[in-house]
Amino acid sequence: MESKASLDDMLEWLRGGSRTGGFNCIVAYDRAKTNAVLLQEYIERFTAGTYLEPINMDVPTSGKTRELTYDYILDAGRLSFENATIARSKARLTMHVIGGSQVSLEESDSGQLKVAGISSIDALQGPLVYMDIELEATEGLISEDGKIYLDLNKTFEVIMLTFAATDRERKIGGEFLNEYFKGLPEDQQIHVLNELKVVPGQYLVPQEFFIRTHAAPGGKDPNSIRHGAGAVLVYITTLGQENGKIAVKDEDQPYLIPDGFSASMLLGHDFLMARIFSEGCRALADDGSEYDFELVSYQEGIVDHMRVLRGVASGPDITGSSATFKEITARVLAFPLADDDVVLTCKFSDDRITLDWKGFSRLRLTVFLQNDQMQDFWADASWHIIRSFEPRLDSATGMVSLVALDETPMKRLKVSPGVHDYPPVIENFGEITDLLEPQLTQRLFDTLARFSEPASAIDIFRLNSILFRGDNVVVLKDVHQPRDMFLIGDVSPSLTHFSITPMDEKVGPEGQVTFKTVPPVSGVTWSVEKVPGSSDKVGSISASGVYTAPKKSELDGSFTRVRVTATVGDYRQSALVSIVSRDIALNPLVVSMGWTAGCSGKCRRAPSVTASWSGRSPTPVPARRSCRATSSSVTRRSSPGRRRTSISSSRKWWWRTRARAPRCPATLW
Repeated sequence: MESKASLDDMLEWLRGGSRTGGFNCIVAYDRAKTNAVLLQEYIERFTAGTYLEPINMDVPTSGKTRELTYDYILDAGRLSFENATIARSKARLTMHVIGGSQVSLEESDSGQLKVAGISSIDALQGPLVYMDIELEATEGLISEDGKIYLDLNKTFEVIMLTFAATDRERKIGGEFLNEYFKGLPEDQQIHVLNELKVVPGQYLVPQEFFIRTHAAPGGKDPNSIRHGAGAVLVYITTLGQENGKIAVKDEDQPYLIPDGFSASMLLGHDFLMARIFSEGCRALADDGSEYDFELVSYQEGIVDHMRVLRGVASGPDITGSSATFKEITARVLAFPLADDDVVLTCKFSDDRITLDWKGFSRLRLTVFLQNDQMQDFWADASWHIIRSFEPRLDSATGMVSLVALDETPMKRLKVSPGVHDYPPVIENFGEITDLLEPQLTQRLFDTLARFSEPASAIDIFRLNSILFRGDNVVVLKDVHQPRDMFLIGDVSPSLTHFSITPMDEKVGPEGQVTFKTVPPVSGVTWSVEKVPGSSDKVGSISASGVYTAPKKSELDGSFTRVRVTATVGDYRQSALVSIVSRDIALNPLVVSMGWTAGCSGKCRRAPSVTASWSGRSPTPVPARRSCRATSSSVTRRSSPGRRRTSISSSRKWWWRTRARAPRCPATLW
């Protein structure tokens, strides 16, 4: 199947039973849009203090070489989801090394270690750290104070630290950094996603969650245009509830996002019954009265409806008069919600929640005839009231409410004199029913309307806050109640309408970067601001998106970061710019090598800088042996002691000498 299911097909499937697998809620987001939003939130919420503690390591990269890292400073990890398969769901944390130094050691001919190179690390050329998280073994938790985090204890693997030239060395560096992280106290082996404000009386209070990725229809087919497409699924258990079961294979989990949407949410039928709609029935009962309910199943594991077991709904006396009766007073108007002769049930049907209240009770009547003769007796009342509700979504607030419908298939109440047989009362009892029945019928009908009050606390945005930090990141558009409550919408149109490039750039003092929107859009307003915690100047940006960095004298340290934002109406995108105090980073700064050995290094320049290369020797070198290059390539002239050598556009360099070269160590700067 190449395409996603239509909304109608999805609703038909949902009518067949609860589809949450026993979880209270499942939230599904388009994976690509989720990653785009997580990147934007990382940029928008980046602060000058989001760095990890300095790291020192001694990493043997081979039997004769090792790398020493000193005071490696890593910025906060950026979360993304790398694949789309339930069986091997993975997330990735990407971190930049933005400070520190590195010493490369190698074994000399005598067996002693010697310094082969020294590198200074900053934001311009810092290595990257890639940490993969096995989601199947990772639990998501919410602390009592509302901190939402992934417990990474032993479920992660640092797969690479790009601090060396070869993939083999980088993997070794990743292994050592992996051991470092796993040696941290368990309470530090977490990744905080968000903080959730504790709201008293809120029913949707997450307690635990699990994240998986899921392939979209056609997502596994390399020949499909949807290859790689998928969803991020968040399975949620609320406070005091039990976890459900997660599908093992993609084929066991139908794709939960219908065609035309990029987000959906399922609130479990049984959870709604037990946690929210039961509270709606409690709202019918008098304050302080006993209340209880049960979930009724006709098939094992399938709840058919909810039935109230205890509760009473009372109201004030009703007083009136008629042609025969000078005064009619109905007292003791206490209508049970459950009794031997009373049944109140709550059931889902036809996208509605329906209350069915049927029963028998007694009320006390006191009547005065026109001659002031009084009769006081018990009368009987029987009723059958059905009232339906529809879920309604307020897209602006993310609140779901239940709206009571005025039409009803049943709205009937009958008052009878019971065993009373006094003729003037019996003969004119119709006057009593004309007074009482309309008022009592409306009273019970209005009593059922109170059922919707607790549902006003269904704050859907709280569930989106597990993964996303921003308000209104998911724009919900509609709600349905085939059985589970099903909400559909889109992942942050305001953050995914367009993108800007470059997304994460480095620039030197007074350097310039030109930003563009993809696809090109008109009416863009560009702005630049400092990240929270920074006191440096931010520079400026033109109306056409050309950013100019501040002067070196306006920087407090070796680098700072600013946030550039493009805004078009309600849509926006942001990028981070790192301003470094030096325009060019060349590492290693010092290299020691043998006469026939080679060495390699890297040069990272700010975009506005054109780099040139040159080499020097302590002994005089004829002019024909000098070399100079642009940042894209270099060609050394031929000479008796040198080969012709090229430097590629990656700006790596390679220096090789023969036996006839000057006998002295080479130093490059």
